Amino acid sequence: MMKKNINIYSIIIATLFFVSCLDDKDKIGTLEFDHVLAVDGIKKTEAYILYLGDIFECNPTISFSEGSDEKDFEYKWLVGKSEVISTDKNLHWEIVLPKGYNVNKEIPGVFIIRNTKNDLEFRQTFNIKILTGYTPTYVALYETPENTIEWISLQGDPTNFTRTFENMIDRIYETQKIHGKYIGALNSTNELAIFTDHAPDYGYCISMKDADPENDITNNIGEIIAPIYGRVYRGSDPTLDIKNITFGYGASKYLINNGTLHVFNGLEKKLPMFDENTYVKSTNVVQTISSKQFMRYKKVSFVRHSDNTIGCFHVYNDNLERINIDGQAFKLDSLCGEFTEATGLGSNKPYHAYLIGKNGNEYNIYDFYVNYIGTKVQPIELKQIMPLPSPWINNIKFWFGSFGESYGFYATKNEIYKFDYYEMEEFIPTAQPLISFPAEYEIVDIFVQIAGSGLRDEDYCTVVLLYNQTKQATTIYVYDTVSGIKLNEYPDLIPGKGVYFIERDM
Repeated sequence: MMKKNINIYSIIIATLFFVSCLDDKDKIGTLEFDHVLAVDGIKKTEAYILYLGDIFECNPTISFSEGSDEKDFEYKWLVGKSEVISTDKNLHWEIVLPKGYNVNKEIPGVFIIRNTKNDLEFRQTFNIKILTGYTPTYVALYETPENTIEWISLQGDPTNFTRTFENMIDRIYETQKIHGKYIGALNSTNELAIFTDHAPDYGYCISMKDADPENDITNNIGEIIAPIYGRVYRGSDPTLDIKNITFGYGASKYLINNGTLHVFNGLEKKLPMFDENTYVKSTNVVQTISSKQFMRYKKVSFVRHSDNTIGCFHVYNDNLERINIDGQAFKLDSLCGEFTEATGLGSNKPYHAYLIGKNGNEYNIYDFYVNYIGTKVQPIELKQIMPLPSPWINNIKFWFGSFGESYGFYATKNEIYKFDYYEMEEFIPTAQPLISFPAEYEIVDIFVQIAGSGLRDEDYCTVVLLYNQTKQATTIYVYDTVSGIKLNEYPDLIPGKGVYFIERDM
């Protein structure tokens, strides 16, 4: 007991002695060591996307406690496994890959501020992802004036591309070319398949990931891997007639080859391989079509056969459904477009699909209803037919919809129009365009962008490829899908006719 009291007295005496040494300080609570209060100007959540050989500059703003002298502080920037890349307050770093890390992988970093007088440290963590110089965030394919297919590397995002590199195949290969007329493309996590009508290769596959031996990826981004014939198509037919190639994020991807419709599962690491008997959905097929805002949950696709009978399918592993109306086979001469209803609902929930079709000299919007019992989709129902005026309809090139709101859109040669299809019983063309482009530019394709990973029913923006025949160049125009407000424009950026636009899976 006596020993315990002595320890208490010792602590009291030591504390009083410490307080007496504080000069003008009256209480221990007033003692405040010089330190850092906060650091701003460094990303705390998303990783920095950097490119080998570039300069990474970061100039943080530091808030110190009152009375602190900045001369008492030293700085250190660390990346990877504690590699020191700078001892200055403002970072100016020629980007190299830290030891033990691969490209396209998140790498930790920390900015350390140390008070040399009292050894107090403030640490601000961050992450970086280092890519090779040409690594794209987005890819655009285009036909060159020399009748070859090229691609352009787009870094950043559609609202703010930071760097672009055209003629990527020519940059990587001096002799290798992709010849022929562009037919379509399929992409996976690791590869992009570019289909053409050029025999005997019918296009080529290029790598979309940097070489990574651990994941069996031996090619760097943009390198040609192999021709379509022999890599994607594995059959024995010497002549291919491939068309209507469609890729949908989180949904089915499909193509027609020699009249056979092949339907594949959604996004995969590697491209599908098929022959005449693989993934067959239907035969004697001449045309297929899906909604341009090809959503995960609302993805009915329509199929036209050689006898003009129409069928549809919902997911890759469902049987094709032949559509009958009043006991008769539904027939159309052509499938012209489709858009699906934005409901805000998840999978296995009812929705409307609007098919634009031609029958003889008449064009109509066919309003179909897709319903479910539990998780099982029911036979599709035709709810109404809305005539489209002629000759107005002859000028319409594309139909598409919004993800989040009940607006549909159609495009002419150089204008985009918006209409509200909620409870629509009659289609009346919109008087004024949402967007008008100069007469010398032609809309060659429209790509509705999905927020985030592409699996959410949410608008991000819409990208339009505008081709100028005289300049033989394509402008990338980016706008808010619903409002039509321009977000950015890249005049004549693509040195050819743009044909495809896709976000590379990072």
